[in-house]
Amino acid sequence: MSDFDTGRQLDAAQLLNQIGNPNLLAITGGRRGMQMGPSAIRLPVSNGFHVYVWLEANDTYRVESVFERSGKRHVKWCRTDVFAQDIGQVAYEASCNR
Repeated sequence: MSDFDTGRQLDAAQLLNQIGNPNLLAITGGRRGMQMGPSAIRLPVSNGFHVYVWLEANDTYRVESVFERSGKRHVKWCRTDVFAQDIGQVAYEASCNR
């Protein structure tokens, strides 16, 4: 099972629209490298940190701040049951937590 296969099928364009361009630029700093899977996206932050956003089975999102280095993943911050209207703020908050 990969990192992206844990929830429901998500519409990445809709999720990115819900997060919003100002928040995406604040999270990634304009970097490319966003990866998408069937149920999640990964946004690069900096220095090995990434923000993962999963669509859960109950139509809410799970947002994690993850540190990745040498093939190991360490979840530093997690928020579950995030509604669509709050996803932009919560994703930005995750990018600030280190």
